[in-house]
Amino acid sequence: MSTDIYLPDDEIYYDYVDHTIYQGIGSKHFDAPLEKIPLLARGGHIIVRRDRHRRSATLMRHDPLTLVVHLDSTGNAAGVL
Repeated sequence: MSTDIYLPDDEIYYDYVDHTIYQGIGSKHFDAPLEKIPLLARGGHIIVRRDRHRRSATLMRHDPLTLVVHLDSTGNAAGVL
């Protein structure tokens, strides 16, 4: 399955799962099988996440953090931790 997405500006957008790059104003074709939620991350942001899944936040306290950096069209990114 697939869907069309609309990008509102000329910034770089990344597929959250496989990091495919989408850029350019207008409609873009986006593969969206039933098991995948179509989610894009805008360039210029740093996303902090924990990739180990635990049953409670207490167990995750000492697990490592993963920083996912999505560069913008000028090669910069910023975030707060």
